[in-house]
Amino acid sequence: MDQANTVSMEKKTIYEKIQQDAFTIIGIDVVTSNKDDKAVDDINALWQRFATEQVQDNIPGITNKDYIFAIYTDYEGDNTQPFRLVIGCQVETMPDKLPEGMVAHTVPSGAYALFRARGEQPRAIIKTWETVWGSDLKREFTSDFEVYGPRFYEAGLHEALINIAIKD
Repeated sequence: MDQANTVSMEKKTIYEKIQQDAFTIIGIDVVTSNKDDKAVDDINALWQRFATEQVQDNIPGITNKDYIFAIYTDYEGDNTQPFRLVIGCQVETMPDKLPEGMVAHTVPSGAYALFRARGEQPRAIIKTWETVWGSDLKREFTSDFEVYGPRFYEAGLHEALINIAIKD
């Protein structure tokens, strides 16, 4: 990810505008929506399934097991409409056949607003998404993604990266 510049939004929330290259993940998915807090239950259940079924260990061609991605995609409109969530890991190349029950998704290249959700989790992530939803960002609603790497597990930091596709 290339850092382009830092932009200040209303209420002093800061994000970095970056250019992201396309990449592909393989993982598991669910279609959900933010209506009636349905997404909260569906997202928690998908993360639970990811851990319980040890999905990460069954993804072929992972580029780095230290990073887990949560991709929000296939929006049927804005953030109030149904969308697909895919939790998985980045792969270098697509296998000839996906493991049973898994899907592949390619995040498109383009401009993204990068937010750093630091602190008590999942509170920091939830607050960051609330900031995004309440902002005046010109969103693409193509593929937004969260990155959970080593800094997420670092004591005192617990940083997740939230990348929002924006109009350039």
